Amino acid sequence: MNKEQILKLNKWDDEYKKIYQKLYYKMKTEQMTALEYDIFLHMKNRPTKIRRVYNRKTSAEDTFKKDKLFLPTFKKLDKPILITFD
Repeated sequence: MNKEQILKLNKWDDEYKKIYQKLYYKMKTEQMTALEYDIFLHMKNRPTKIRRVYNRKTSAEDTFKKDKLFLPTFKKLDKPILITFD
């Protein structure tokens, strides 16, 4: 396959993974050509089309309870406040 055909594949499909693994192995064994390295970098840095969240069971919004929040109260004090620096 040439570069254009590889980059038309959806990122992390089965065929995409196979090609990426082969190129990664060639890079680790130092048997990679300059063209293969260029394809590898394009595959590595390419963003996915679909954003996914993996292993997400709960989030901060799921356990957040707005009813338990308390609003600050501003009470007028009868006595002056004494501030000391000990």
